[in-house]
Amino acid sequence: MYSTMRLRPISPLQWAVWFLLPGAVLAWIVFATPHALDIALSSPFYFSDGFSLNRAPFMLFLHRVARVVPIGTAVLALVIVLRTLRARKASGGGFLDLKHLFYLLAAMLACVMLVKFLKTTTGVYCPVRVDVFGGEEPIASPTFSWSARPGHCWPSGFAGTGWCLFALYFAFRDRSALYAKRGVALALGVGLFCSVVQVIRGEHFFTHVLGTALIDWLVCASLYVLFFARDIIRAAVQKKSATAGSMTLSSFSSRKKIAAGQAAAAIGAAGVTSCRSGTK
Repeated sequence: MYSTMRLRPISPLQWAVWFLLPGAVLAWIVFATPHALDIALSSPFYFSDGFSLNRAPFMLFLHRVARVVPIGTAVLALVIVLRTLRARKASGGGFLDLKHLFYLLAAMLACVMLVKFLKTTTGVYCPVRVDVFGGEEPIASPTFSWSARPGHCWPSGFAGTGWCLFALYFAFRDRSALYAKRGVALALGVGLFCSVVQVIRGEHFFTHVLGTALIDWLVCASLYVLFFARDIIRAAVQKKSATAGSMTLSSFSSRKKIAAGQAAAAIGAAGVTSCRSGTK
């Protein structure tokens, strides 16, 4: 009832790009955090009085304004869902069906909630508080726990307001490749903007915002597979059947052509033999 779109099959390359590559990079920045790179990228914004742009009015303004995009996207999707449910239709305004709209809302919410949980439990401090930049806390790699710990800086919640828009790519990939690409472009634009703002302010290191991007991408990809597992399997089976059928048809056609050629050769040989007999 809630899904009216045919899913596009997922190629082996897409599986690797969706999960293996981002998973490997995330493992690297968690278990072998490049602290020297973080320090090098944050140092240009640290002056004698600290990260002087941290409390600059226009930086605080940007910090607030950037949240409008993901909030507006979520509110718009929710309004469409509610209107569609009220009208008891399976299509969300003729472009996305209800299942894809539910996915969009669930993926964005899951990204925000997971990042918030990890910020509370990983025990990583922000650049403005570490001893390298005049603070009192050590620079550290994230370690995972179920209970709250001091730090609250890995991954970046603010950068996540942009990276959670990766859900747009997966929501639209089965409807329009163009809109899916635009969704990725929007996520990259807002995510990079929010990430740069936080690094300049000394509120996050580079690996903090990169970790957020990777986590949100993996969450969006995983939920897409979970939401549409049955449809993905069906699409893969249909593609395999179509390929097998095409190969069978091609093989049959080839055998038919060979048989026709052999028959023609046999008829030709018989004609030659007949002519020779008649000559004698």
